[in-house]
Amino acid sequence: MWDSIPYYAKKGLSDSSFVTRGMYDATMIKWAEGKKDYKRAIDYYRHYAAMLDSIHKEEMEDNVMKMQKKYDLTQAIIERDRLYMKNQRLVLIVLGLFVICFGALIVVLLYRRRIKELQRQREEAKAELTHNTLKMMNERNRRLIADERRRHRLLALTDVIAKVMSTGRHDDAEQLKRHKDMALTNDETARLIEAVDVCYEGYLTRLQDEHPALGQNDLALCCMILLKVTNRDIAILFGLSSDTLKKRKLRLRTEKLCITDVLEEWLERDSRTYVDEIDAEYATPEDTPDDKETPDIATVTVSDAAADAGASPDSDTPPSAQ
Repeated sequence: MWDSIPYYAKKGLSDSSFVTRGMYDATMIKWAEGKKDYKRAIDYYRHYAAMLDSIHKEEMEDNVMKMQKKYDLTQAIIERDRLYMKNQRLVLIVLGLFVICFGALIVVLLYRRRIKELQRQREEAKAELTHNTLKMMNERNRRLIADERRRHRLLALTDVIAKVMSTGRHDDAEQLKRHKDMALTNDETARLIEAVDVCYEGYLTRLQDEHPALGQNDLALCCMILLKVTNRDIAILFGLSSDTLKKRKLRLRTEKLCITDVLEEWLERDSRTYVDEIDAEYATPEDTPDDKETPDIATVTVSDAAADAGASPDSDTPPSAQ
């Protein structure tokens, strides 16, 4: 049995690896000890120890190789990640530049759009301003023509207007002398109210409807104010003193019309508003001047109006009195 161990142990040396040689040496150590051949056992033991050192060294080298491979793999992964981060950073930079350029383009487009919108609004405002200016000029011209037409119509309607307007052409001495003769009668007062009411499109009728306390003398006083007759001439035409006329105006303003504004200004403004509304409702194309020169009624004085009225065939005032 002991003699066959070396034979089978040598057959087990199929390769020259350190593990196989180590197993062979361990087997031969036991065989030599069984044969009491301690010298050979020591030789096999030394050889076995050398094999163990070789095995340990080989394991160490394998571990070193594995660690080197892991290190190389780790370095490769780190390098790959670094390149990936670099590429990502480059992509982010390019993307950021693209976003900035795109944003700048949008800002430029919005700015240009805003500029065009402002230009359009400016042009629309300019066109609207021009339109409103032309409209206001046409309205002013229409008012001037309507006022002039109404004035001539008023002067042609009644001889009472001629009498009222001719009062301002007499000097103080002549007026004092003819004070009683120049006072309006009740019939003349009624005709004066009727004429002014017609020329002002029924304004006095509407005024009396809104203020029922107004009497004939109050309406006649309103007519005088609308005709812009002076206080001195109003006092002569009504046969009143200056103080009495002031008291009548105060009573008309505070008790009957119940206003706080100046009487003359309020009547002028209220009548103008009413007549403008009526004119706007019944305005015709010929009322709006195009290229015709608009007469300026500011240049027509009260004395000229009285002269026109005095030349009317319906006037009862003799030329000598004018």
